Amino acid sequence: MAKQVLVRKRVAVVGGGPKAVALAVKTKVLKALKLQDTEVVIFEKKSIGAAWEGGDGYSDGEQRLCTLAERDLGFPYKSLYGRTADAGMLNYSWQQFLVSRAQAYSAWVDAGRKPPKHKMFAHYLRWALKRAGNNPVFGKVTQVQQSGGQWSVEYEDAAGTRQTHADLFDGVVMTGPGPAKPLQVLDDAGRPATCSRIFNGEDFWRRLSEVAALIPTMGSPTFGQFDTDILIIGGGGTAAATLAWLLSNGCMSHAVQVVATRAVLHTRVDSLFENKLFSEEDTWKTLSSASQDEFFNRLNRGVVWATVIDKVSAAENLAIRDGKVDSIVVKAVNGQEQLSVTVTQGNATQIVIQPYILIDATGFDSRWFKPLLPQWPAGARDQDLEASLGDELQYVAPHWKLPLLHAPMLSKRVGPGFASLMVLGGMSDRILRAYR
Repeated sequence: MAKQVLVRKRVAVVGGGPKAVALAVKTKVLKALKLQDTEVVIFEKKSIGAAWEGGDGYSDGEQRLCTLAERDLGFPYKSLYGRTADAGMLNYSWQQFLVSRAQAYSAWVDAGRKPPKHKMFAHYLRWALKRAGNNPVFGKVTQVQQSGGQWSVEYEDAAGTRQTHADLFDGVVMTGPGPAKPLQVLDDAGRPATCSRIFNGEDFWRRLSEVAALIPTMGSPTFGQFDTDILIIGGGGTAAATLAWLLSNGCMSHAVQVVATRAVLHTRVDSLFENKLFSEEDTWKTLSSASQDEFFNRLNRGVVWATVIDKVSAAENLAIRDGKVDSIVVKAVNGQEQLSVTVTQGNATQIVIQPYILIDATGFDSRWFKPLLPQWPAGARDQDLEASLGDELQYVAPHWKLPLLHAPMLSKRVGPGFASLMVLGGMSDRILRAYR
C-alpha cells in the first residue's frame, strides 16, 4: 500500500482563548498520529486566556465556569478522526492538567468536581498550549487580506510596530466574544454622551476599583436622589455575574433592579436531552429555526450557574423587571450627573428609572472582525452569511467568494455548542477537517 503523503496546511487563529488552544492541541495530536499536517498560528494581543484570568475585562477571574470542567479541550471525545485521536487528546484533558499539579486532582474530586474558576481555566489553557509546543504570535491583528487563494495577516506587535506575518494562511478562524456592544447614551440635547457611573459587561471588570469606590457613596444625600442604587440591563450570564460580584462586595442590602426581556434568571441544570443536543448535531438539524433560537439563547446566553444563583437569591432588595430599554439620557442636575433610563415594560407601559450606578450587560459584538477584512463582500447580509454557514463553520458560496474563513461564534445553525465551551473537541474537528 502506498504511503499517505500529508500536505501541510496553515491556519491563523485570531484570539488566544479556548477555541484557539483546542485547535492547536488537536493539530499536534493529528500530526503525531500522521493523520493530518496542519499548522495553527495563534495571534493574541495580550496573553493566552486573557479574557478568563481577570484584569482584562469580561471577568475578575474569580467567577466559575458555567460548564463542567470535563467539557474540556477534547470533549465530547467522539472525534471524526477516530479513537486514536480521542486517546491523544486525553493527554490535554482537564484531569491530566490537575494530575500535573501536586494533589490538585484529588482535591478537585473531594470538593465535588466543581466547575473551575476562570483564572484556573486560563492556567489550564496555557498548560495545554505549552504542552503542545505551540508558540503564539503576541500582537493585535489589524488586517486580514486575500492574497491569491490564501490570507495575509497583518498585526501590531507590543512595541506598536505594524508587521505582516511571513507566511500566508490557507484559512483563518475568528474567535472571541468581541467587545461590549453598549446601548447609546445621549445628553438632554440628544447628543452622544458619557457618564462615569455607567459600566458594561467588558469594562466593569477592568474598573472594579471605580465600582468599589462608588458603593460606599450610594444613598448619600450629597449625590442626589435616585430611584434605585443599581440598575443592570440584561438577563444573561454577564448580568448575573456582575450582580453576584456586587452582592459579594457590599451591595447585599442596596436597592438593585434588573431589566431584561424575560423577568427571570434561569439556572443551568444538567438535562440529558439538552446535553445530548450539544454533542449530536444530526438531531439539532431536525429542529426548526425557532426552536434552535430558543434553545441556543436559553442555554448559551440566558442561563447562569447554580453557584451564581445562590448568591443572587440572598439579595435583600432585588427587583427584576420584564422590559426593554428605549433610551438612556444623562444630564447635569445641581452639578451632578443624573441618569434617566426609559423602559418599555412587557405590558407596553413606559417607566423612567433613575439609577446611581448603571451596568449595561446587554451583550457583545460577535461580528467584531468584519472591519479587519477590507474585501468583505459588499452588500452581503449578515443573516444570509450566517444562515448558510458550512459544516466546517465556514462562510460559503454564493455569498462568500474569499478563502476559508471560520466563524464558530456565529455557528448556531450548524450546532448549539460550537460557539461556547460545550464541545471544544467537536469544534476543532469541524474546522480542521476542511484542511485534510
